[in-house]
Amino acid sequence: MQPVDRIGRRLKLRDLQILEAAAKAGSMAQAAVDLAITQPAISYAIQEMEQALGVSLLERSSQGVKPTVYGEVLIERSHVIFNELRQGINEIGSLADPSVGELRIGTTPPMSAVLSAILNRLVPAYPRMTFVLTVGATHLLLRDLRKRDVELVISRLADFVEDEDLNVNTLFHDELSRCRLEIPGEWASRTAEG
Repeated sequence: MQPVDRIGRRLKLRDLQILEAAAKAGSMAQAAVDLAITQPAISYAIQEMEQALGVSLLERSSQGVKPTVYGEVLIERSHVIFNELRQGINEIGSLADPSVGELRIGTTPPMSAVLSAILNRLVPAYPRMTFVLTVGATHLLLRDLRKRDVELVISRLADFVEDEDLNVNTLFHDELSRCRLEIPGEWASRTAEG
């Protein structure tokens, strides 16, 4: 049996949730409250993971806990695992009833008007669907897309979106137009004087 397989048998999804909760809360006591379990159960689960992996996952101090570099890696990968699991469960539900599901969309502030028009048509057509909208900068949305926090990003096409791991489709072309600002002569002269 390979070491990865042996460790995989010892790590449980619940343990990964516990690690993430402790890191997010900054305290094992608060993580215990958040997860409605005892603090010794939190400590035990984290110690078991640390023992299985042979590294320390949390730095413990009088101020609380924070993830080590090893803990950060495991938390980041756990996030992807939970997103994949959620997506799989949603996909199963969608196969059972295609009119039910969740679509997580990311968009930039300027494109939110376009997305709003799209959602105004989709929501009445699919009343049992849940649409989750994230608004942010393109580079952050692409990070979320890669982490599977969103399934779709609607954004202005940026030059840096040439990565082979993304499928980019142009929805429409919108040329930037130049406009001239004309100031009435009387007002312009008053502004120049004043």
